[in-house]
Amino acid sequence: MVMCSCIPPPASLQPRKVYNILVPDVFPLKPPDPHSDVPKGVERKMEKLAEYLQKQPARTSKVSRRLTRRIKAELAYKNYGYVKIAVQTYRYLLGKSAAEESPFTFSYFAKELIEEPDAVIRTLMSHTDPMIRTMGAELLASYIKAQNPVEHQLRAVQPLVSTACELARKGGQLQAAQTLACLRAVAEFMGLCFELKTLPPNLEEIEAAVLQNLDTSGASPVNTTPDEATVPGLAHSLLLNFKPFLQDISTVYRVMETLFRHLDENGRWQQTDSVQRLMALVQSSCSEQPFPLFTALMRHSSAPGLGPDERVVVINLALQQPSVYSLSAFSMALQELPRALTADANAATTALHNAVMGAVRKLAQEVGDAGQMCEAISSVLRQHATPSKTAQVRALGAHTRP
Repeated sequence: MVMCSCIPPPASLQPRKVYNILVPDVFPLKPPDPHSDVPKGVERKMEKLAEYLQKQPARTSKVSRRLTRRIKAELAYKNYGYVKIAVQTYRYLLGKSAAEESPFTFSYFAKELIEEPDAVIRTLMSHTDPMIRTMGAELLASYIKAQNPVEHQLRAVQPLVSTACELARKGGQLQAAQTLACLRAVAEFMGLCFELKTLPPNLEEIEAAVLQNLDTSGASPVNTTPDEATVPGLAHSLLLNFKPFLQDISTVYRVMETLFRHLDENGRWQQTDSVQRLMALVQSSCSEQPFPLFTALMRHSSAPGLGPDERVVVINLALQQPSVYSLSAFSMALQELPRALTADANAATTALHNAVMGAVRKLAQEVGDAGQMCEAISSVLRQHATPSKTAQVRALGAHTRP
């Protein structure tokens, strides 16, 4: 019997949409505990789904859409165990997509995960429950990890990384799981930037999140290998990863400005031990650029809003930097230290005055050559040819005489 071509063939003769079976099959009959690991049986079904996509990569986008719909539906019903299953399935497939022989890549999931206005990762990271935000950060980390220098979406994930930085900065140790997941996403982003040999566009946001979560109590030595399974350890590791990006002096100044803003808050300059440890951590990342550290500290000694005692701390930290370019350091001090003395009405205390004079004397002794010192003083006087500033510089210069 010949069938009319206008009549569709029966369902038994149509191609089977296997993904319509495999995707729902990943989810067990009862939602698992979202705080527990994924059951082994579910992991095996994730493997079957991945094997299917290896043979049918064109179905990847359809699988992604089904997972996205399931996540949003289960979020609405607060079935967070099923949400975790869907997120872990995404993470498993992203891991498989990074393999060289994989016929599908991370970009097959881009539309649902990051491109749509209500994309999955942003939906998860903006949720009110910290556990769901943690899942979103973990999914973001897996999405970035699946990328490579040949195929990447650095600019597309940057806003999500900024969100992760904000969550890490606000969460701290009180929401350790969320903070740890966010810092891991940031670590993957920095690793991708390193592979691309480009500076992270949101460097200051990353640094602020790292500084907020560092351990400055002295509980663990600075020179030990950080434990990345803890929030302070991962923050320490991230700070060390700044080093490849600090080859340019302007970048060092950006990093130092963010550090100073962090220390300016809540009187942190007065926490001597914490400041010393934090500076040691920063120096370990900027070890090849000691002079910009000195310059940045000298400039900050006259920053508005600091108290006299805080200015003393900043000046002493500047003097602790390795001695390089002694003449340039002396000239910088002659320019910046008078401003520290006149920064505000209450600036000129005895302690600050002694710190300023002691700094000038120490830097002058490192120069050693009287002719060079006189030339440096004359140069500064020519730049500040007003009676009041000239008198200040001359007063400082008088303290350099043996």
